[in-house]
Amino acid sequence: MKDLSLYIHIPFCKSRCAYCGFITFAEKDCMINNYIHSLIAEIRERAKDHKEYTIVSIYFGGGTPSHPSADIIVKILKTIKENFKVTKNAEITIESNPESLNEEKIIQYKEAGFNRLSIGIQSLNNKTLKCIGRTHNKTTAVKAIIAAKKHFKNYSLDFIIGLPYQNITNFTKQLNEIVLYNPSHLSFYFLSPDNDKIKSFIKDCPTEEQQIKIYELLTKRLKKEGYKHYEVSNYAKPGHQCRHNLRYWEQKEYLGLGLAAHSFINDTVHENEKSLNKYIKKPLARDSALHLDSELKKMDYVMMCLRTNRGINKSEFRKKFGNINQLLQNAEPYIESKKLINNSTNIRISQKGVLILDKIIDDLI
Repeated sequence: MKDLSLYIHIPFCKSRCAYCGFITFAEKDCMINNYIHSLIAEIRERAKDHKEYTIVSIYFGGGTPSHPSADIIVKILKTIKENFKVTKNAEITIESNPESLNEEKIIQYKEAGFNRLSIGIQSLNNKTLKCIGRTHNKTTAVKAIIAAKKHFKNYSLDFIIGLPYQNITNFTKQLNEIVLYNPSHLSFYFLSPDNDKIKSFIKDCPTEEQQIKIYELLTKRLKKEGYKHYEVSNYAKPGHQCRHNLRYWEQKEYLGLGLAAHSFINDTVHENEKSLNKYIKKPLARDSALHLDSELKKMDYVMMCLRTNRGINKSEFRKKFGNINQLLQNAEPYIESKKLINNSTNIRISQKGVLILDKIIDDLI
């Protein structure tokens, strides 16, 4: 049987963060029950069309999946297990925020079958958290970390580089505190300045040069602490890479369930209905579909592979797409400047090249 991953979208939050670009909703808790009813209906129907697959990973994302009651989330996971063939060692992750996470919920998640917990901390600076619209503070974040560590061997903490009031001094202090908890996985994303709300605090954010220094400090320190920098924004202790996300980067098939969720099956990308009201009425409706021809698959392959420390496998590229000479020619300036590393088997991004990865990918494809 073929392998498949499931992504479950829970689009509800306590409040909407200033930097958020996802399809999520605050102050619409009155619609949660209707949404879950439609989501469960979609799960049951989609399962009928995917009986030839076994599920190797499940990821609850959002939004804030920990915002609804744990009973609701447990019910969704139970429905999945009843309708899909889920492998015994499947990685099952739930995203969460500190303000909606407590030890009782964590225990319920674990007993239901979740074996990986991801917590969106973003910062341990209270002034920063307030500025970007987060509803938790450092104390709440630390309580959530301690509870997660108590019950989950595999848990991840998410942070953002480039937030207001962040500098090399207070970031170093924050990092020193983070590594004391010894989480199995860490994610550090750069703030994307593509949201109008960000304009209100961009003046208080570190400069590009300062962010580079923070990033260089981060990568050196985490390497020293035993973390493997296995993807541009992700660091893991040995054996704790996020298997679900790796499937995205390796162009493996996944099925998205819920509002605006994406799927990639049979070389076709599908996007679910993006209107909350319409989704609730017709959970099987899809907003769009795009079939990846050989050229699009090549572009996607280059883009995804360069995000990982594995990079582009040359023999695999030739097998999939034929001649690699044009790619090597396009890569030559970056190989010479040591932003790309070219060896007998792979082309991969260097630590120096990570900072201009988007530019490199654009030139290569």
